[in-house]
Amino acid sequence: MMFDYITLKIIWWLIFGVIVVAFFVTAGMDIGVNFLLPIVGKSDYDRRLIINSTGPTWEGNQVWLILFVAGLLAIWPTLYATLLYSMYFLCLILVFTLILRPPGIDYRNKINSHTWRITWDICLFIGAIAVALAIAILVAYLFTGLPYYFDNDMRPIYQGSFYKLISPLSLLCFIVVLSWLSLHGALFLQYKLQDIPAQRSKKVVQIAGWTFLAAFIVTGVYVGFWIPAYKIDFIPELNSEFLPTAKIVSLLETGWCYNFTQNYWLWILPVLVLLATRVAMRLSKFGKPVTALFVNAIGMLALVFTVAAAIFPFLLLSQVNLNHSLTIWDAAASKNTLWYSLLAVVVLLPIVLLYTTWVYRVMRGKVKIYRDSY
Repeated sequence: MMFDYITLKIIWWLIFGVIVVAFFVTAGMDIGVNFLLPIVGKSDYDRRLIINSTGPTWEGNQVWLILFVAGLLAIWPTLYATLLYSMYFLCLILVFTLILRPPGIDYRNKINSHTWRITWDICLFIGAIAVALAIAILVAYLFTGLPYYFDNDMRPIYQGSFYKLISPLSLLCFIVVLSWLSLHGALFLQYKLQDIPAQRSKKVVQIAGWTFLAAFIVTGVYVGFWIPAYKIDFIPELNSEFLPTAKIVSLLETGWCYNFTQNYWLWILPVLVLLATRVAMRLSKFGKPVTALFVNAIGMLALVFTVAAAIFPFLLLSQVNLNHSLTIWDAAASKNTLWYSLLAVVVLLPIVLLYTTWVYRVMRGKVKIYRDSY
């Protein structure tokens, strides 16, 4: 076997980061476009153009979500069981909102009725907001933790309730996520649309961009200096398998900037987020949305790994018993599972990337309406 257990755990942490980035760059763009449906689309024809801009590609983009959930089950099974059990109702709402998208896109134009079309437009708009809120809640609880612990049989016991999922941090994260996805969606619409709708998208890029920058800085300062961080005081040999309850964890009042203060080079990540966003906004202003999309994708990568670097090596924090928090060291599957799964990814992931690139290449250019369009 080429890699030891520690290396495999880190490699899979990086792979999950890439999958999350790919989801936000592709499916996140679809979510942003759906949110902008009533904002950029002022007429039924405009909204139909917007839906057709992502209609041919949105289904393929869901592969990243499927990969992420399936990967959790295979690579971090303890995290999969704990997270889905603790946030069952949130995941259920997320699934229901995603279910609204296929009929909203495929059936919207099947009946020549204003009420019918407006109803599906509203469903797509609300669905985008709900998905952004669900993502924001998940991100917020990466920093604050969930009220769970493991019993003697290593079964997760959740002591929270659904209404407690909303917090000041989750609302801040919601502004960050929604403006972030709106920015990406607006850049895509500026590229795909023409004339007045494209100009509206261009204006939305600036509004969403400035909103994201302000919300990102405020949320970063709040999380980095006011939300107590977790720190591992003792952990068994990292190159071995051990229970998540075998380590000792303590609180750090200094906040989640701890890893950044210990490794100053990590500050490159949040700085890159700010720079990439600002450059993307400028490129949009000069009428270069394609280049702006690529630059913004770099910013998305930096943002995902900013969050990951801040909480490293933690994956899910426990509010009830700090020692029961999950990390990449103790939530991972066996060494053989990580190795054979890595071999599968080495073969399959390039295929997914290639056909995704090919689809977007085929569908490049300005969107047009035909008789059989969405």
